[in-house]
Amino acid sequence: TMRPTQITTTEAPAFGHLAQATTANGTCYLGGVVGMKDGDIIEGPAQMAQAFDNLRAVLKACGSCPRNICSINILLSPTCTEEEKTAFNAEWTKLLDGMEDGYRPARACWTASLQPGFLIEMVNCVALQE
Repeated sequence: TMRPTQITTTEAPAFGHLAQATTANGTCYLGGVVGMKDGDIIEGPAQMAQAFDNLRAVLKACGSCPRNICSINILLSPTCTEEEKTAFNAEWTKLLDGMEDGYRPARACWTASLQPGFLIEMVNCVALQE
């Protein structure tokens, strides 16, 4: 068996005590992905788009892509407005666009208390490498 490899990209926020992702045996395991850019939390509905952009960036750094996601858990803040929830659904739909044969990854989504300012955190994303 291969040892896990830590993956880091400057294209998405990184936190000193956490790995953005690890890979092992052709599988990518992503840590928490949030809607930050250049050290700042993006406000409002745009935070959803930034979180999904960051997800794509970390997947790319792992040698993967959204089509290869097997499973993902998504936490939404209970403070999300209808506009923010609509933005989330639009970004999720955009992520799925282009997936062959109607493929959809396994997904769980629920509300959770997140760190102040965060509306979304995507956790426990598992994807296959290309």
